[in-house]
Amino acid sequence: MFYATTSLMTLKSGIMEYPLAILAPRIGAYSETFIFRHMRDLLPEKTVVVAYMKVPSVERYWDIETPSLILSEKGLAQHDHYSRLELRVERFLKKNKVKVVLAEFLDFGLPFVKICNKIGIRYYVHAHGYDVSKFLIDPKWQKAYKNYNSAAGIITMSHKSKKDLIGIGLKKRRIHVVPYGVDIPLQKKKAKSGKLVKCLAVGRLVPKKGPLFMLESFKLACETFSDLSLDIIGDGPLKGPIIDFIRKFELEKKITLHGSKSHDFVKKSMMRSDIFLQHSITDPKDGNKEGLPVAILEAQAHSLPVISTIHAGIPEAVADGKNGYLVKERDVQEMAKRIVELASDYEQRMLIGRNGYERSKEFYSWETQRRELLSILNLTEENEKPPISWFRKSISSHI
Repeated sequence: MFYATTSLMTLKSGIMEYPLAILAPRIGAYSETFIFRHMRDLLPEKTVVVAYMKVPSVERYWDIETPSLILSEKGLAQHDHYSRLELRVERFLKKNKVKVVLAEFLDFGLPFVKICNKIGIRYYVHAHGYDVSKFLIDPKWQKAYKNYNSAAGIITMSHKSKKDLIGIGLKKRRIHVVPYGVDIPLQKKKAKSGKLVKCLAVGRLVPKKGPLFMLESFKLACETFSDLSLDIIGDGPLKGPIIDFIRKFELEKKITLHGSKSHDFVKKSMMRSDIFLQHSITDPKDGNKEGLPVAILEAQAHSLPVISTIHAGIPEAVADGKNGYLVKERDVQEMAKRIVELASDYEQRMLIGRNGYERSKEFYSWETQRRELLSILNLTEENEKPPISWFRKSISSHI
């Protein structure tokens, strides 16, 4: 959700040292701005990047200005000996005096375990979503993931995914739970009391986001409470069926499809909205699930009451009846009921939105995530605030 920057930082060999390397499949993907945050802000000006590819410039939503090694789309060869690409990675890490590697996505990170163990670099991997859902039901990946028992640590975004990883044989002591962090506005947004109630949905239009279930719920809610509108920000393979649904039920005046937009556009939309909707489901075709949707965390930070589903890590962020409402997956009737309930009650929207803002400040700020990650990676800088040792216990007590 960020526009591309212009150029990469020039590496002056022998002068600069970069203690942290971030390894990721792509640079610039619309749905992976949390990775951009790690690359740019986790250890500013002390981070290098290894990626398979850059998203083509016309589709790139963000870029980084740091020394980078771009590999081929084909990735690392799976051989007993080092391939040419593996040697390039090894030389790049050594050249930049990297001490710690953080790889994004469990499937992507596997080839790098061997490299880092060979050259004595501490290796961590960060799980995100599909890699701890649909891949966990595949015996091939279950077996492969056990290689991470030789890594320094595995980081995941929810206690639900930690439990699943332990279930396939990964060591509990290796796994750290660090929820995503978002920017928290300085002040709570006051819910407006106008007649029209604006709903908002943000995310890729893919099956696990459940956009068609969300639309069905919205349609049903409109039959009871007519003064509703819905803005949808995002793009993806379900855009066609969504357009068909809107036309079939003549909802063109109530629903606006914005497509993919910048992060600033999303934040401004959240400031103008009253209710946030996300009907996440388990993809029936491949078992793909969410991790912990960043859009939900951002909505709460913007004082929006959230209506979502009992799915993956969502119940760890949305406390039902306190800072939002949760319904069972595919229960469109119950979701519609909750939309009407919040749309009809300004005071309730304000209370739930305020609760979400306070919860975000306490547990889901970028500053909290950054301190936790740096502490786990043992890269805490001088003058950093001390890591909050009570964090993991406290977040568990609120589930």
